[in-house]
Parts: sequence; C-alpha cells; structure tokens
Amino acid sequence: MQGEAKVCCGERDDAEDITFQRLSSGDKITIPCGILHQIENVGKEVLIIHEEHFGYYDEKDIIRLQDDFGRT
Repeated sequence: MQGEAKVCCGERDDAEDITFQRLSSGDKITIPCGILHQIENVGKEVLIIHEEHFGYYDEKDIIRLQDDFGRT
C-alpha cells in the first residue's frame, strides 16, 4: 500500500530454495501456506502492507523464527 519492501520466501532450512522479490506500492505476492517468509522495509518511507488470508486461519498457527518487535 505504501513504500518499498523486500520479501524473502523459501522452504525450511533450504538456502537453495530461498527467493527474494522487491515490491512497490500496488504490487502483490502470494505466499502459499507453510512457506517461511519475511518482509523488510528497504525504502526511506514507512512501509504499509495489506495482508489477506484465505481459508482456515488461526493466529495460534504462527511460528515466529525471528521478530525484531518482541512479539511471541
């Protein structure tokens, strides 16, 4: 929605499978269920994203491998 992001996606512990994609305002990406992913702000302005979930979703299913904001 605003800013520039770098999205990293891949399978668990498989560095060969990891992909990086740069996104700007208006771009979209689909991340399949179970795929590790990380979003990084790479621009100078605040990054605002819109996230949608399809199908069954439970906040308790989230496993945070790294979190710079102290969430568990």
